[in-house]
Amino acid sequence: MHLNPFKCTFLKYLQDIFLGYMLSNGRIKENLKKCNIMLTSLPTLVQPNPNPREMLIIYLAVNDETVNLVLVTKRVKDIH
Repeated sequence: MHLNPFKCTFLKYLQDIFLGYMLSNGRIKENLKKCNIMLTSLPTLVQPNPNPREMLIIYLAVNDETVNLVLVTKRVKDIH
C-alpha cells in the first residue's frame, strides 16, 4: 500500500505512528515496538484440571492471509 504524503494531513513529520502503524515516506509498516509488546505479553491459557471425557469444540476460520482457531467447551453450572 502506498500513500501520497502530500495529500495526507496526518503526516506531520517524515515518520509518524498512526493507528498502530509506522508511516514513513508514503509507506505503511508494522510498529515493531507494538508487535514486540503484544508477542511478549500473550497469556498462556492452561486448563487447571483437564477432563479427558469433556467434549471440545473447535471453531476454525481460514482465508488467504490468516488462520483463526477457537477451542471451547460447554459446561453447565448450578446457580444457587
